[in-house]
Amino acid sequence: MVQDYTELTYLPTAERARLFVDHHYDVATKVADYKRFIRNNWYHVKIIGVDDRTSDLCTEPAPDGMKPTTKEITAQVLFGPIWPQDAAVEVLFYEENEGPWRQVIVPMEPFGELIDQTQSYKANIPAHLAHGPHFSIRVRPISSNFAHSFELSLITSTNTSE
Repeated sequence: MVQDYTELTYLPTAERARLFVDHHYDVATKVADYKRFIRNNWYHVKIIGVDDRTSDLCTEPAPDGMKPTTKEITAQVLFGPIWPQDAAVEVLFYEENEGPWRQVIVPMEPFGELIDQTQSYKANIPAHLAHGPHFSIRVRPISSNFAHSFELSLITSTNTSE
C-alpha cells in the first residue's frame, strides 16, 4: 500500500515539481490559471442524459436466443465553457470478485459532434446493470499537468437514486 501511494502520488508530484523549477515556474503559473478556470466554471458541467438500453434488452430477443453479456450505454454531457478534452467521463459500478466487492471504472468514449457544448459518450458494460441502482456516471477534470487523477477534487455525477 505504501509502495502504491509512493508510485501514484509522491513520485508524480516530485516529477512535476522538477518540471516547474526547470521551466522557471512558467508551467506552475499555467497550471494555476487552468485550475482557477476549471474551478470557476465547473458548475456548468452537467450530465443531461443517460440511456442504459435496459428496455431494449428486455424486449428484443437475441438472434441466437442467448442473452447478451454486455450492452452499450450512452450519456450526454453539457460542458459550458469547459472543453470536453479537459474532462474524463467514466462509468462506475461494483462487482463481486470472490470476496469483497471491487469498484470498476470504465472510461466513456466521445462520439458524434460537439453541439452547443454538449458531447455524447458511449461505453460497454455488463448487460445486467441498470442506471441508478447498479451504476453511475461521473465527469472529472483532467490535465497532462496534473500529478494524479484527482488533483482537482471536482466531480459531477449522476444521482444513484434515479
